[in-house]
Amino acid sequence: EGLAFASLERIMRERFGAEFIAPNAAMTRNRQTLELDVLGYVNRDVNNAVIAEVKAKLKDEHVGDLLDKLAVFPDFFPEHRQKHLFGILVGANVPVSVRKLALKHGLYVGRMADHTFQLLVPDGFEGRDFQAA
Repeated sequence: EGLAFASLERIMRERFGAEFIAPNAAMTRNRQTLELDVLGYVNRDVNNAVIAEVKAKLKDEHVGDLLDKLAVFPDFFPEHRQKHLFGILVGANVPVSVRKLALKHGLYVGRMADHTFQLLVPDGFEGRDFQAA
């Protein structure tokens, strides 16, 4: 996760306009905790929030885990309810099947290689806004 952070931070700023980016973000509400590998957000006109989960090797279950976190995010971070919400799965090893599954659900997918992060999305891909009505 630490190696991915600098490159992931750059992508969050460039692609999503994030101004605030924090690794290892956690919020506790009603005795339950939501832990996020990286949380980025921006207020103003762009008004985005981005959650990134970083794993050594991506597996199908990581797609479900991130989708679950995106679903409960507004309950843990109500101050961001009005933001567009996106998810990014990042791995050093990204199997094609996991990439396809993540893209099908509207998640961005990225790979870490040689301390560099790159998005693995088709041209024109627009990730799902998980807070859209």
